[in-house]
Amino acid sequence: MAWKVELDPAAERELGKIDQQIARRILAFLHGRVAQLDDPHNLTT
Repeated sequence: MAWKVELDPAAERELGKIDQQIARRILAFLHGRVAQLDDPHNLTT
């Protein structure tokens, strides 16, 4: 089961403050790895 990643508006503002390449890598990780987990609370899988 894939999860939907939703960012808090404060998190979106913070991502806008950092380097764009790093922000894209963070978002890619969230959407590509975390959202695909059966249980996103357990990142060790």
